[in-house]
Amino acid sequence: MTHTLNMTHTLTGNFYIGPAIAGPGKLYGGSYGNGKLYEWNGTDDWIEVAPQLGGEPRIYSLTVFNGKIYGGTFAATLYEWNGTNLWVEVAPKLGAETQTIVLAVYNDKLYAGTGSNGKLYEWNGTNAWTEVAPQAGGTETYVYSLAVL
Repeated sequence: MTHTLNMTHTLTGNFYIGPAIAGPGKLYGGSYGNGKLYEWNGTDDWIEVAPQLGGEPRIYSLTVFNGKIYGGTFAATLYEWNGTNLWVEVAPKLGAETQTIVLAVYNDKLYAGTGSNGKLYEWNGTNAWTEVAPQAGGTETYVYSLAVL
């Protein structure tokens, strides 16, 4: 079972861990300021496991989908962690959206809630997004959270 957490832990000065996910025996966090992926050592520190996502300064969202970690970014791009040391871009920017705020898995599909236009998108599993819901409430500019029950 995977859980999504929100937490803040100072990393080397002004950088913070934002979104975090927990899987079997491991906790991962995405950084705000450097766009890096860290693994919690279980006692007192974060260990960098993947470098900055291209030129992305922030990992806004993390989720596990089909056994892999995915990160949504400040520039509304989707990346997949290769499981060892590298991020791979798997879907380009979400149209006019400026941020991929939250990622969630529902009915075996990956969804993104976005910033600047407050829409919901579905990933095709290979390289593109499809808008599946218009702007939330007709006026909301950000979808900050998604939950599956």
